[in-house]
Amino acid sequence: MPDKRTQIEKAEDAIERLKRHTREANEATADLRAVLREVKEYGPELVRAQLNEAVTTSLSELHDTTKDAIEEATNRVMNRFDKLAALLLGETGSRKDRYGGTIPEWVDRVVTQREREGGSSV
Repeated sequence: MPDKRTQIEKAEDAIERLKRHTREANEATADLRAVLREVKEYGPELVRAQLNEAVTTSLSELHDTTKDAIEEATNRVMNRFDKLAALLLGETGSRKDRYGGTIPEWVDRVVTQREREGGSSV
């Protein structure tokens, strides 16, 4: 009967191993359920935090780009007004030579000429 006893002992050992593995699997399942609860609880918060960070970064980049574009456009407009003011004040030599005087002088000549001709000054 030693073979039967050996087979019974092997079966009992196998049953013990199966019980041990079953306990380990149940413990792992419990751990996974705990992790799943944490993910369900904190997952949306983590997603919100990552989304908030991405939006903040994008808005910062947009702010910088917009600020640079506004500054560039403002400088271009200011330069145009400076050029126009220089023309009107007669501060540019090329306009004075080309039209026989500064723009204010030219406007005065046109108005004076119209007034002499009996027309409207405007």
